[in-house]
Amino acid sequence: MEQSFSNEFFKFLNHEQKNLLPFISKITEEDKELFKSNLDSLVTKSKKDHPPDFENSFEYIRLYFNSGRFRGLKFYDDQNLIMFALEKKKKPHFKLYKPLGGHGLQKFTEIITLLSSITNYPIQIVCLDNEHVKILKKQRSIKVKNIKEFKYYIYDLNKLTGLSGNQWKTVRQKITAFNRNYPKLKIEHLTPQNYNKTIHFIGAWRRELLANRGLSYANLEKNKFAAQYYSDKNDFENIWATVYSLDTRVVAFQLLYRLGPDAAAHAIGLADTKIKGLSEFAQIHIWEQLHDSGIRYINDGPSWRPELEKYKLKFNPITSQQGFECKVQGIKN
Repeated sequence: MEQSFSNEFFKFLNHEQKNLLPFISKITEEDKELFKSNLDSLVTKSKKDHPPDFENSFEYIRLYFNSGRFRGLKFYDDQNLIMFALEKKKKPHFKLYKPLGGHGLQKFTEIITLLSSITNYPIQIVCLDNEHVKILKKQRSIKVKNIKEFKYYIYDLNKLTGLSGNQWKTVRQKITAFNRNYPKLKIEHLTPQNYNKTIHFIGAWRRELLANRGLSYANLEKNKFAAQYYSDKNDFENIWATVYSLDTRVVAFQLLYRLGPDAAAHAIGLADTKIKGLSEFAQIHIWEQLHDSGIRYINDGPSWRPELEKYKLKFNPITSQQGFECKVQGIKN
């Protein structure tokens, strides 16, 4: 159904927007360098001296815009790159990545207007900075609403070595108790042979949180896509994915991807919440493996609930980055 709707979208362009049709295509692996070059053109020298943003990676686009019911698309006219995705439920939903290129915001508004002519649902925009939000709010042809701010926490792995000192006391105690209580924990790389069990765990993890806490931090379809897609690309040089099991049952799953020469992003970190100390053990374990591979900085992604923020802060981030998302609609004349 989703694939046929993608084809329907291109038919619509051919019928109604022939001028845009040559510039819109599906996101593929070949777009990785195109994405990087357009992103680099917007990054100032001062920003390059800092750990890269969590979402400034083609792996983020691959996970978030091209998985589950979503179909990743791009608009590119030799100057401007606009990545977006469509999802067909009862009616089409769209999400967009921040505009890249010299005149990206101008084209961005045109794309929003186009997508608003197809759906009555608000269009989600992710990965914005404060300046993007200000400029979008000034556009007369679109309406901006539901602005959300996120923090992206950054960790220095050099500071985690040995977990020595009072600042690590709580984490250290939890890991020590876990090692004592669960000496038979099995740790292995994600592979095509164990990804089915991992996908089953992802679903069970989310159902558990929904049942007992009424919430879930996981994008279930994105995580299942990641487990399957990276099971045979898990090289522990650019993709790090580890599965943790007790008595053949998967109880935790960690996945990270490289952002730069010495930085990586923590894409997925799930653990059975009934096993005390497992979350802390699994997180420190995978971070230590990355540190041994030459990674120094970890961008741990957004924190959007108090409980999640409290958990992230226990690992003592060295700084945080600010990000925004919002919803927009084209104003119909």
